[in-house]
Amino acid sequence: SFGGYGFSEGHRIGALGMFGQAPSQLNPASTLAAPVSGTGQDSKTFGRVGFDGSMTALNGNVNIFGMYLYAWDSQDLFATQGIATAQTARWQGGFIEADYTVSGPHVVYYRYDWIRNVSQGDSTFDKHFGDVNAHTLAYRHHFISSKRLGVAFHVEFEMIVFGGIEILELSPIAVLGLKG
Repeated sequence: SFGGYGFSEGHRIGALGMFGQAPSQLNPASTLAAPVSGTGQDSKTFGRVGFDGSMTALNGNVNIFGMYLYAWDSQDLFATQGIATAQTARWQGGFIEADYTVSGPHVVYYRYDWIRNVSQGDSTFDKHFGDVNAHTLAYRHHFISSKRLGVAFHVEFEMIVFGGIEILELSPIAVLGLKG
C-alpha cells in the first residue's frame, strides 16, 4: 500500500498464491457411511496464483479495485474419481469493481465478474462449460458506520450469463455488520 491502505484512500497492489495437495481417496479407516474427517489419502496437487489492486481518486469518493486468479487442479484428482479421460483442469477469473460515494452515506457501484475455463478435468466436457459473466449495479445507504458497527440498506441488480443462460436478479438486502 502507498498513500493509505487502498480502500478509501491511497493505492494497493498485492499478490497471492496457494499450493497444496488434496486427498483423492478415503482412508481405509473411513467408510462412505461414516467418513472420518481429515483422514483422506493419496493426495494430489492443486494451485492458485493471482494479484489484486485498489486505487482511489476524487478525495476518496471513487474506489476502483479488482482481482485476477489463475488456478489448476492435477489430472490425478480426476483420474482417481474414475474419469477415464482425465486431464489437468485450468481456469482463470476475477472481478473489477468501481464504487462511487455520491454523498455521505450514499454509495453506488458497478462490478464485473468472470470465470473462463481453459480446460476441464474431464476432457469430454465442453471447454467453456461453467464459464460465467456477471454484471452488478448496486446502491447502498449506510445508516450507521462506526469502528465497531455498520448498518446499511443494500439493493443490487445482477445479470449473470452462465452456460449461455441469462439470469436477472433484483436483491434488496438489509446489512448489519459488527466490526472488530
